[in-house]
Amino acid sequence: MKTLALDTTGAYLVMAVSDGARLLAGCRRLAEAAHSELIVKTASELISAAGFSPRELQKVAAVAGPGSFTGIRIGLTFARTISQTLDIPAVSISAFDACALSAAVPLKDKRNLDLSISCPSVKKEGFVADKIMVVIDALFPLVHWAVYDSSGQKKIAGPGLDNVETVSARFAPSGKSSERWTFAGSAMAVEKTRSILSERFGGPAPTLSSRYLAPAPSALAALAATARGGCYKILKPLYLKEVYLRK
Repeated sequence: MKTLALDTTGAYLVMAVSDGARLLAGCRRLAEAAHSELIVKTASELISAAGFSPRELQKVAAVAGPGSFTGIRIGLTFARTISQTLDIPAVSISAFDACALSAAVPLKDKRNLDLSISCPSVKKEGFVADKIMVVIDALFPLVHWAVYDSSGQKKIAGPGLDNVETVSARFAPSGKSSERWTFAGSAMAVEKTRSILSERFGGPAPTLSSRYLAPAPSALAALAATARGGCYKILKPLYLKEVYLRK
């Protein structure tokens, strides 16, 4: 099934065009606040690179959050429009699931080398964590979080919304530990949580490594392929807290 999957919830615009779980074309572009300016052009380029026309799309998927309030709505609106216009099923993807599955892919997987974050503690032949923590920025000092097993497919804790200190205290070992953690999510949340956990491991922890700060296109393709699509109306923002309006 020819599918377009996208993520606009963070600093990067991530897109994947696939046939089932087979990735045909993908990209990861630093967009900051320019998602709305890049999304249409990028989608057109990738669909063309995949070898078919937009009218041939059979499914559309979007990451629904948590993440940037504006970014979430840009992606969902774009996906809803495609679903409604082409009368094709829509799929909602969790940012937690997308980031965790991406972090579980070994660095030796060449499809994702452009997404790897340089870290001297990670050997280039690959790295397998015991646990994967996804942390996504909320209003500081809060972070959205969830913990997965080494496959990145089974959630073992969360999701939750807590102070970064609270999250770190919950998962820091009480004594010496050989557990290997890897982190995924948004940069500020990843680095803050990693720093605090490293201290609580008793100093620099070489097994704590920042692997991905945005989902891999191949992960979006895989999640979109396995999810059952529905009416475009199922594409709704995923929030872990109420929206606060500041005067």
